[in-house]
Amino acid sequence: MRFRFLPLVIATAAIAAAPLHSQTTSLTITRPYAPGGGAVTAFGDYMSPYTGHITGGPDMRINCVDFFHGVSLGDTWEVKATHLDGTPDLSGTRYGAGTALSNPFYHGNALDLYRQSAWLTMQYDAVNPAGVNANKTIAIQTAIWNLWDNAGHDAPSFSGPGGNLESTAWWMTASIAGAASLTAQQLHDFTLYSDDHLNPAGSDRQEFLTYSSTPEPATLGLMLTGLFGVAGPMIRRRRSKSDTAV
Repeated sequence: MRFRFLPLVIATAAIAAAPLHSQTTSLTITRPYAPGGGAVTAFGDYMSPYTGHITGGPDMRINCVDFFHGVSLGDTWEVKATHLDGTPDLSGTRYGAGTALSNPFYHGNALDLYRQSAWLTMQYDAVNPAGVNANKTIAIQTAIWNLWDNAGHDAPSFSGPGGNLESTAWWMTASIAGAASLTAQQLHDFTLYSDDHLNPAGSDRQEFLTYSSTPEPATLGLMLTGLFGVAGPMIRRRRSKSDTAV
């Protein structure tokens, strides 16, 4: 007899456990992200985060990393996708190919700043649920931009009347410890989308970060248990029929 369902279970486990490797896809900016019903604007334009999607994927929240490049709503361009866990290959990113960084918040390599930026993107909803305080959103976004202003390009800063949570400088400092607190799973779930300059040819769009959680090990275990639960009775029935036929 053969266990026809065992390969299905093994294949499902392998797919669920396999890491996503760097890939090339296309990103489209569809609209500003507006959890509270109104998008935040400052400095004469919409502030990140935005809503967008990769080719064939659902809408998701995407977060702008750098201030000195631009996009427009409705733009579509080719990007390289890189996860931030482990020691990723950053050669396809804007700042990962040997760029000299002199920012005082730079601590070792570009990956540190990408991780600081990633932690900051998680704070939009954590400290500003439903986006009701535009000053907090502006302060966090400008902190991300300032992390990368190592060449003194004069990225905008912000300081609102509401104390630390409305201060660009406070968020820049907080991001150092914040990045160190991110788990390996969280870092894997962050994807950095970087313009590959190929489609459209010579394009030079902003970099964006997205965060999408994947099933935790316990959830994966329950899923596999369910698969075994479905396959087991079918295997036993097939065995019973084979024994009867002998």
